[in-house]
Amino acid sequence: MYVDSNIFVFAALDSDERGENARKIIELAEDGKIAIFISPLVFDEVLQIIQKLANKKVSEHIGRSLLSLSSWLDVTYNGSVYAFEYYQTGLVPRDSMHTGIMRDYGITVILSEDSDFDSVPYIKRRTLKEVLNEYLDNESH
Repeated sequence: MYVDSNIFVFAALDSDERGENARKIIELAEDGKIAIFISPLVFDEVLQIIQKLANKKVSEHIGRSLLSLSSWLDVTYNGSVYAFEYYQTGLVPRDSMHTGIMRDYGITVILSEDSDFDSVPYIKRRTLKEVLNEYLDNESH
């Protein structure tokens, strides 16, 4: 499951249920209980947003945490070609790149609160609540 940048921003900055759910999912990934993938694009986007909304020190702290995640996907030429196809269909450039990277690696599920991904035919968007509830349901069986 590819993780969109907004999940890490919520985990870092939101004190509400959404932020708590994001932190729980990241903790599950750090403990090896769920598999997540990110890319340098996620890293860049998260650091920029957090530096703008909070400050550089918070951004650096989150950056160190992201670097500790082991499941990184490289941005490739093929991924960029796929991204351009999605861009031409109306996705914004950043979301196009995320979907291009996913397609390049054969990943069909994205954890995101951004409904723009719902327009991409082969991608299944999962929300924080959906992923967390599914994990808890599997744990209880």
